[in-house]
Amino acid sequence: MHTPFNFNLHDIIHLLKLFARKEMLRFDFGLPFTFCIAVVGPLLMTSTLALADAQDTVNVMAGLSRTMDDNFLRKSVSPVSEVITTSYATLSVNKQYSMQRLNFEYTIRNNAYQNYSSLDAVNNNYKGLWVWSFTPRLTGSVSAIQSESNMGFTDATIDAAKKSPILTNEIQNFLMDWAPQGGVHFLGGFTRTVSLNSGNFLPLRGNTTNAIDLGIKYEFPSGSEVIVMQHQREGEFANINPNLPQTFSENETEAKFNWRVSAKSSVNMRVGFVAREHDQYASKNYEGWVGDASLSWAPTSKLQLMAAAATGLSVYQSLLANYARTNSLSFTPTYACTNKILVSGGASISERVVEGLNETETIENESLGVDWMPRRYVSLGAKVQRMSRISNAANRDFTDLMTILTANVNF
Repeated sequence: MHTPFNFNLHDIIHLLKLFARKEMLRFDFGLPFTFCIAVVGPLLMTSTLALADAQDTVNVMAGLSRTMDDNFLRKSVSPVSEVITTSYATLSVNKQYSMQRLNFEYTIRNNAYQNYSSLDAVNNNYKGLWVWSFTPRLTGSVSAIQSESNMGFTDATIDAAKKSPILTNEIQNFLMDWAPQGGVHFLGGFTRTVSLNSGNFLPLRGNTTNAIDLGIKYEFPSGSEVIVMQHQREGEFANINPNLPQTFSENETEAKFNWRVSAKSSVNMRVGFVAREHDQYASKNYEGWVGDASLSWAPTSKLQLMAAAATGLSVYQSLLANYARTNSLSFTPTYACTNKILVSGGASISERVVEGLNETETIENESLGVDWMPRRYVSLGAKVQRMSRISNAANRDFTDLMTILTANVNF
């Protein structure tokens, strides 16, 4: 049985080219979201598109989302609402060559704002991975990742009438794994991290960090593993400020324990100690314990429960502040009503203390969403999320409610 909509490979390639053009993106954003779904939805459900499959070498995904935010600027008084339309296209390539595996994924994402069009931005994200194997006991990986995102208003006070600052993170990593015998593995590698902040927001100054990573891992026959790592990092800040450090060195020792309790549950734990020193600014140095733990349990084939706790240190530098410690708890349940409908929830609470400013804030998040997959290559979703902040600093409290609608297609 043939449907009225039949696409061949040439049509799909032509469609992708049009999708990538800024003119088409602008045209799409001029249409009501419900109209796009009403027109595109039936086409996707009845067309004979080449279906995506996990075993395919090449996969393409395209999607559209609409976010209604009732406190876009995260204000304690006089909240301002905004509607953000996001469209994206992802191309992924996954290929196995004997003992080598190559993976590449590129995503272009366009964010369009209904009222604050000056914040419109196109983000380019990619990740490439080569999992190499010289022998069965000498393996490793080489990876490169770039992520771009618009800076929101939760932390920074940004003039919404101006261009939105873009946060860019790049990570290049080389890892070697040598397993001379049994479950013992010796690990060694190098990691380069580049963080850029186009808005020059002081507490989140960009930096470039080079790290040497050394460690040892032991794998148990059950699949559980223990890893001990040592990271020695040297860094330089990108956004120069003569009143703040320009370079730093950081040492971190960490231990990880991944325990497969049973076929239905697992526990992951990490504990570490971080010490950072800054050039000529000893008052900005800090050290402390960090770590996280998570429990995943599937009591039934349809129900999945996950709980997590974490504590960490992060850079938060200004003339008075040195760093911030964040403690968090989260709970995430998911329930598969059918093989096509998935309901998910989430609840989290985090406390951040900015040392030097005597500033403490608590952020709570609750969410409820449903995803529906009417066809193997089409998914639709709806989510409601509420966030609130209580702070001892003036004018930092807020409550925010977001509603998010999404539509995705794979081919």
